[in-house]
Amino acid sequence: MSRAGQAPRFLRYIEGAQQYTERLMQGGFDSRYNVSCRESLSSPAVGDRHLCLGEMAMLDIVVNIHSVFRWVVLLAAVVAIAVALMSATGTRRWGVLGDRSSFYFTLAMDIQFLIGILVWVLEGRWQGDAALGWLHPLAMFAAVALAHVGRARADRDRNATSTDKGRQAAIFFIASLVVVLVAIPLSSWPI
Repeated sequence: MSRAGQAPRFLRYIEGAQQYTERLMQGGFDSRYNVSCRESLSSPAVGDRHLCLGEMAMLDIVVNIHSVFRWVVLLAAVVAIAVALMSATGTRRWGVLGDRSSFYFTLAMDIQFLIGILVWVLEGRWQGDAALGWLHPLAMFAAVALAHVGRARADRDRNATSTDKGRQAAIFFIASLVVVLVAIPLSSWPI
């Protein structure tokens, strides 16, 4: 994607990396470098925002954490749904295991959502693709809300039976997992 009079983007990143290395070798690194790096890599005429080397590394780390942590969410969802279904069918009482599995599921969903917000902000996703920019975050917000509603409804009613608590949790946890699976972009599926 080179324009007349501009080096390709990857060459500008390499130049930024060289400037960063030279600055480190000279023993000086301050907050002004990030501004000059951003200015040297961006094209004011186009208005693109290019990331500096340090920002790229941080962004890659956050995106990788978001990608790996989805498996933690999936595992927590499967365990919470299994415990809720066992309670709903009467095979197991809704007790400490039900409370803890629902807590860890909602906690994993919250952490994943916060990491996703960080990726959304760092990448400026609201400017690009509508599916990743708006539909994915909104659907994930709905999934987190469903998980919390399921946990709250299972825990709130102290007079409810174990099967009622399991049924409430199972309905909302399954709905939350379905929303998560539907909202994941096809390019991210490991198929």
